[in-house]
Amino acid sequence: MKKKIGKIFDVLMYIFIGFAAIFTIISVSSKKDPNDAFTIGGRQLMVVETESMEKNDLVDVSDYEIKSIKKDSIICVETVPEENPYEFYDDIEMYDVLTFKYMVANRQEIITHRVIDIEEIDGGFIFTLRGDNINEDGTTSSQIINTTEEESFNYIIGKVKWTNYPIGLIVTALKSKVGLICMIIIPCVILIGFEIMKIVNEFNKDKIEKNKDKEKELEMKNLELLELKKRLEELEKIQGKKFGDTEEPLLVSVRSGARASMPGMMDTILNLGLNDVSVEGFAKKTGNPRFAYDSYRRFIQMYSDVVMEVPKSFFEKIIDELKEEKGVHFDTELTVDDL
Repeated sequence: MKKKIGKIFDVLMYIFIGFAAIFTIISVSSKKDPNDAFTIGGRQLMVVETESMEKNDLVDVSDYEIKSIKKDSIICVETVPEENPYEFYDDIEMYDVLTFKYMVANRQEIITHRVIDIEEIDGGFIFTLRGDNINEDGTTSSQIINTTEEESFNYIIGKVKWTNYPIGLIVTALKSKVGLICMIIIPCVILIGFEIMKIVNEFNKDKIEKNKDKEKELEMKNLELLELKKRLEELEKIQGKKFGDTEEPLLVSVRSGARASMPGMMDTILNLGLNDVSVEGFAKKTGNPRFAYDSYRRFIQMYSDVVMEVPKSFFEKIIDELKEEKGVHFDTELTVDDL
């Protein structure tokens, strides 16, 4: 259940980040555009900043393709093409909604209003436009645009294809610093925090699992040591000797597999049980100190090679140097003191 919830959360997170990126791009791009719009594929996305197209009981828009438009709605505008704009103007019908630039009180404004009259003239059209939110007496100001006037301050940007109020509210909010912080930065920081927590939890989980594995491994080793100690005690009783004893040391040989040597097995380690103390007891027991210390030397050399992975050449070099120093040719010619 937790995994499913986690996956759902991840999907929602990626969706949110995707939408946040889109809205941020739209907001930032619209600030840089001269029409305060985000342009893609011959269409512009812009936000309606006035109430002139909001619903009014005096105007019935139920039969129109584009209904009333609330303030802060986002609109998608199909822009007038640079080549052959006449065909674009010719396709405009009564009650379509256009976005255009218009001089108002010596200031060029971007306005979105509905076409209420079309007059075809030589080489173009004259469009009369008006907002839906008319006065109570049924009057309101209208705008007239002549498409044949070149370099005019009054011209059509394009035709509105669709509108969306919720998305417009989001884009409007993102244009402010407070909105950007509240809707993008803070949620992203929270999401990053959740991701960091997930990573930390996974790390701790792996750490706990590794610790459990180590505990199991340690427990198995302890059980093996107990079993080894038990078997060693049985062997001591049978042989009448004590492992590591200074008087009657028990010596054993160790190999990695069966009693009989097989291909691929490690070398056998002989004389396990000898140390700096027990070797003296072994020398007394055998009455041959040289044999005892030579056995101890062989044990150290075999253990170093098989267990510690110290190459045999390391010890052979020392013995060769000692033989050269003593002026002898064979290992058997070295004395107890040499060993």
